[in-house]
Amino acid sequence: MPVILEWSNQLATEHPLIDEQHQAMIAMINHLHICITEPMQRPEFSARLELLCNYAMEHFATEEQLMQQQNYPHLARHQAQHALLTQQAYALNQRFLGGDLPLDSTVSESLREWFMDHIQGEDRELGLFLLQQRTPPD
Repeated sequence: MPVILEWSNQLATEHPLIDEQHQAMIAMINHLHICITEPMQRPEFSARLELLCNYAMEHFATEEQLMQQQNYPHLARHQAQHALLTQQAYALNQRFLGGDLPLDSTVSESLREWFMDHIQGEDRELGLFLLQQRTPPD
């Protein structure tokens, strides 16, 4: 099974629930990549993308709830990125359903890059903040 993204410590936020959800999203992105690279799987693309979108929305809600509970100072910026990704993913699916999106590796590569950038930037920062909140001061 060809994969475009693999879990590694480089992606860990050190928050068990967030990391677990990120691992599930990696599996979904890899399934989307299979739908693109294996012609027999292409009919599954839209359903798989919708599944990823729905799961991502649940994941975003989890992160945002954690941010609100801990008074995370960058909540608005993080929410804006979540909203943008959700909008882009649904637009991608609409383009596919409308026949305006050729399925090639640039689609899965774009998802991979956004995911990596977001986790290694915003989510890592969030994870460090949440870890500091759990660790009592010296």
